Amino acid sequence: MPDTGAFVETEDLATLNAVNSAIEEILTEKKWEFDIRTDGQIALRGKLEDLQFTVNIADTSSVALLRSSGLVDADVFGDYVVRLLSSGLTDYANTALRVNSSTIAQTTFSFLTLETVFPDVVSEPCDLHYSEYILPDTVAEVIRATYQEYPLTLNQVDPKVSYSEIFPRPHNEFGPPEVIAVGGFDIPTYDVQSAVPAPGLRMAVWPVPDEDYIVNYSYYYRHAELGATTDVLKGVPQNIVSRIVDMATADMKVFYEKDYEALAIRSSVRRSADEIYKSHGGSRSARKRIGNWDSSSRHNGVQRGFPGKILGS
Repeated sequence: MPDTGAFVETEDLATLNAVNSAIEEILTEKKWEFDIRTDGQIALRGKLEDLQFTVNIADTSSVALLRSSGLVDADVFGDYVVRLLSSGLTDYANTALRVNSSTIAQTTFSFLTLETVFPDVVSEPCDLHYSEYILPDTVAEVIRATYQEYPLTLNQVDPKVSYSEIFPRPHNEFGPPEVIAVGGFDIPTYDVQSAVPAPGLRMAVWPVPDEDYIVNYSYYYRHAELGATTDVLKGVPQNIVSRIVDMATADMKVFYEKDYEALAIRSSVRRSADEIYKSHGGSRSARKRIGNWDSSSRHNGVQRGFPGKILGS
């Protein structure tokens, strides 16, 4: 059985392209049970209160000066979307304004670039909220979320659904997490002196965290593209790795050697992978779904929102 080391160096790039294409077809297009991971964890940040922000130029400026004592970089950018809420604004009352980017915090102040241009010069008290998070690139799909071992309601959200549509007026309530919504891609609030980060899978939480919390989650693992012939696929059984290499080899033979008999080998590899996929799942009719034993929490917090609903479809 050939492996990635069987290809010569002059074909490395083409080899990797063929292998990555086979990975996409065999692994990514299916939800393999060996790709389920249970080590997902994200730290929720509690809201930051009693700050002051100022916009000095009306109509054209979206840059706000944020003032507070003890500011740190993690207050103004990270793997989350920062939102600014001020109760003193007439035009934006009860509106949590998105912070697109920020400068590094200078202990007592930081400059925020908002997505909104202000019509007036303002200087008002405000809070910072952290209720949207960007998951790691290795997360393809979240399938379960818990807080302190209690299951959270998990909603799968259509990519076109905006933040305000997921949880209307989410800043009206604060507390520990009850509902998680995952879907769509977004970029976090980032350091303005750095490059704009690549979009990542979005996770929104409700209510808005009032303190720091830890949410654990299970997910389907997203395999990164291989960058060298010595790279390996993590957690993938050898029989699947062999079929990925066989498919890549067949594609190389067809493309470079015009060996069209390799198409039959490719089809055979695909059928074999499909059969393995079915066998990995076992008999679904023999499975039993285990519910939550804590019926009180099930009706108290877990079912708030729209449990299991695909929003925006």
